[in-house]
Amino acid sequence: MKFNKCLARAKVLTTFIAPDMWLDYKGLKKILSDVRMHGVDSTQLSENQIKQLLACPATCAFFTQIMCELHKVSKYYVVIEAELLARYQASLDNLNEFLVKHWVGNAGGFVGAEWDPSTKAHLPEIIGIFLSFSSELIQLENYCVLCYAGFGKILKKHDKLSGGALHFRSFR
Repeated sequence: MKFNKCLARAKVLTTFIAPDMWLDYKGLKKILSDVRMHGVDSTQLSENQIKQLLACPATCAFFTQIMCELHKVSKYYVVIEAELLARYQASLDNLNEFLVKHWVGNAGGFVGAEWDPSTKAHLPEIIGIFLSFSSELIQLENYCVLCYAGFGKILKKHDKLSGGALHFRSFR
């Protein structure tokens, strides 16, 4: 399966991540169509030729857009991570309250204590909260993995189209 189709499928299947917060891989590929330097040996480029390549409007547009995408994805990840951490803490507090309320017997702890018979009615709700939370964690992980792969793939495409001329090098 092509990566763009895989990314589009993930956007549809992921309910927790906003569709517009994914890497715009298709948009970056459109910009790349203007960057061409086939057959150029990047080890033979002079510093002046590299500066000309960097001054190319398509190259500038590509790197400007990829930096915007990187900022968007990383900022969104931090926001979602903070939300999930807050929900995790709240879920643990709710679980602790639930256990204290519904266990009968040993007041010093849960060892040797027994369930209050009415507790079984509340178990699906508690389990559902943690299943939903774990699903959102998996979706966030998939978001990270697919965006990371997308950045790697689009940079690899750029290197292929530009002849690899813009690898990290020291400019003097």
